[in-house]
Amino acid sequence: IEYDDKGKRVYEGGYGLDKTKGYVRNGEGSEYMSDGVSALYVGHYVDGERSGYGTEYKGCYAWYIGNWKNGKRSGKGKEYDENEHVVKDGEWIDGRWEEDVKLEKLKEKYREMELKQKKMKESNRGIIFLIIGAVLSL
Repeated sequence: IEYDDKGKRVYEGGYGLDKTKGYVRNGEGSEYMSDGVSALYVGHYVDGERSGYGTEYKGCYAWYIGNWKNGKRSGKGKEYDENEHVVKDGEWIDGRWEEDVKLEKLKEKYREMELKQKKMKESNRGIIFLIIGAVLSL
């Protein structure tokens, strides 16, 4: 069992010996909130980090149930709201839901297109002014 400096339980479960880090969380275990009673995470650990299948809690409800890798949500999983309704379901990539990643990429492409359009408008204005100037000088 692992305790914080106030004597509250922080972790209970398996440990493994790492040559450089010493004893680290390994195998099945439970991580606890600052009260030392309420679960924060129950699941698998590898080399001291959440890895494998596990459940993350927020308050008294399961917030995320699914796969983890290197301490982050990774692979199949579901995120729930406080009423236990699924709000995100699918693949997680490096801690982020795949749909959020796709949306971010779309927003970035949109920003790039806006910038290109702005540059085109500015360059087209210059061409129009050159044409108008040339016509007026005739």
